[in-house]
Amino acid sequence: MTVGSEGRHDTAAPTGTPTRIMVGVDGSSAGQAALLAAQAEAAATGLHVLAVHVRRGLTPLEALGSGFAGLAGACWLNCRDDAELSAWLDCVQMLDAAGLPWTFLVREGQPAEQLRAVAAELPVRSIYLAARSRPWWRRGLHHCPARALSRRARCPVRVVSYSGG
Repeated sequence: MTVGSEGRHDTAAPTGTPTRIMVGVDGSSAGQAALLAAQAEAAATGLHVLAVHVRRGLTPLEALGSGFAGLAGACWLNCRDDAELSAWLDCVQMLDAAGLPWTFLVREGQPAEQLRAVAAELPVRSIYLAARSRPWWRRGLHHCPARALSRRARCPVRVVSYSGG
């Protein structure tokens, strides 16, 4: 796991003194790595941790709601709910155990855009996100929210490179 700062930052920041460290969580082992890095900064600074889980919107298949499409949509919604629950449980296990103040927020939409919107609304000191290490030929095939957010956020984005399973 490697933590680095990336991207350009707008000079205009949300009003107020940053009182939060934001971390994108998704219930995966990569999300746990980002949460662990955010936990370390929160423990050192005494700041509140804002864990944000972004659920993408319904696909046309999920929206059909009948026959096989309805069954496939229901299965996908269950997987989406399981990821949200896993992300919340990661926060409980890591942040509660460390005695840190934290909040869990769920948004719906595209991850990079929703995380940027939350950071624009609230005074956030930094944002932690995980990015899986991928071979060069796979990087072009995968849209990485961490890289997209690091180009547009108003505060430092700490990208946690994660190569685990």
